[in-house]
Amino acid sequence: MEGKSQKSLKGVTTAKDIPTSQPVPLSPIELVESSMPMKVKRKTHSTKHLWTKQEDVALVDGLVELSKDLAWKSENGFRTGYLLHLEKLMVAKVSSSNLKATPHIESRYKLLKR
Repeated sequence: MEGKSQKSLKGVTTAKDIPTSQPVPLSPIELVESSMPMKVKRKTHSTKHLWTKQEDVALVDGLVELSKDLAWKSENGFRTGYLLHLEKLMVAKVSSSNLKATPHIESRYKLLKR
């Protein structure tokens, strides 16, 4: 009878076969790999634009026009919305440019202002 009970217990797992919640020691290679930061590739939508001389001339001409027009002058610079007006002036002068007020013209204006 003991032989039959031993055969039926062969499929049962023992306590030492069940994984515990204690951490398993890692090898030195695994320790180095786990401590290395993961490289994450991010998709970036770059708005980098290389300005041509024509675009620079059009921007400066537009800024000069805005500075002469009293409707666009303010105490410390230009009134709100000057970037959109400057964008329209640049499209009229350089039809091939697809520059937007923000970020292209705004960042270039800040660079020229320095």
